[in-house]
Amino acid sequence: MELLDICGNSCPSFAFREAICQLATKFLTQELDKFIFIGELIQPSTTITPETLTKFSIHTLSETMMKGAPLLSRLFQALVSDDKVNTAEKSMFDEEKEGFAEKCLSKTAQREWRERQRTNRWIMSLSIICYAKIQKVNLQQQVMGYYLMSGNTPKRVFEVLHQLGMSVSYSSVVRTMKTIAKAAMEVLQRIPTEYPQFWTSKDNMDFMARVRDQRLDHQGALLHYSAGYVAINRFSRGEHCEEPTGDTMLTRDDINMLKAKNVSASDIIPVSKDISWLQNGTLFGLYSVMRSYCGESMSYKSSGKNLKVIKLWTKYQIPVQKTYVRTLPVYARNEGELAQMCELLRDIMKTLGLSADNMADKKIFSNGDLFTVLKER
Repeated sequence: MELLDICGNSCPSFAFREAICQLATKFLTQELDKFIFIGELIQPSTTITPETLTKFSIHTLSETMMKGAPLLSRLFQALVSDDKVNTAEKSMFDEEKEGFAEKCLSKTAQREWRERQRTNRWIMSLSIICYAKIQKVNLQQQVMGYYLMSGNTPKRVFEVLHQLGMSVSYSSVVRTMKTIAKAAMEVLQRIPTEYPQFWTSKDNMDFMARVRDQRLDHQGALLHYSAGYVAINRFSRGEHCEEPTGDTMLTRDDINMLKAKNVSASDIIPVSKDISWLQNGTLFGLYSVMRSYCGESMSYKSSGKNLKVIKLWTKYQIPVQKTYVRTLPVYARNEGELAQMCELLRDIMKTLGLSADNMADKKIFSNGDLFTVLKER
């Protein structure tokens, strides 16, 4: 392109331009083959890890492409540059996006937004070319397919995007999801060994199933599921502890059973003080949501006076410490039934790789809302 700009005016013959284009094609093809041979964009679906997806970024990918294929990267950057595009040929969607950016963003933010859009375009274009050359060069497509699957994208859309080179095939995404699920299960089963003083939390999820219509034989069914997570506090003993102390699991000696024996009805049934705490928490939640979406209208009254800010009461001061959280699978259990609550606890033990023989005289802290705790007890 530089040779064409320099020599094109002085030598406008078609044969000269064709020779330069053939020479450039040879250089770019060699660079593309060399870049593909490096293998930095190859990601098999059977070896992908959650870290690969969470640490993926367009900025890192652009640096990899600029380092491995500088000529191709500059070529695609020039092709997608806004300076080369005629404003009359822009689509209505592009005009709406630019109008939105001009209204809502500052000049610096607009410049960063346009630069980010250009980067996304040339990286996607170069990724499609590499994927069309060899389908093993699929890092960008793997990440795209994973997030499309997370967004419940239909299978037909997957196949169309796969034909365009923007995503891997549906079967490849399914293999990716199975590989990530297997890796996540291995992480969960290592928790009791690495962090013995872990604790679990869970809650129910009840919702109506989607139905085709509302005839008598197609009424929506209420489905019951339970979701939860495993949490680890490495500095779990003492507010001013400076070293991790989660070396052993909790036993019966770590729990004051006398307090458990002295539990009365007043400890379970909410009293007026508990109701006040619940009301404050409810009002604080409603105020926070209204403040987020209607902040300007929630700041003052019609008379000009500022509205009173609702603050959450502090009941217990929890020590400030970092908590590591790992999500559990969603179980098809109804915690409202005692038998299924027992099965839910067994499912959690099975997920964490715990057996009844190894859990003799051991304690696992478990929490949830009031309904969950009552059923679990």
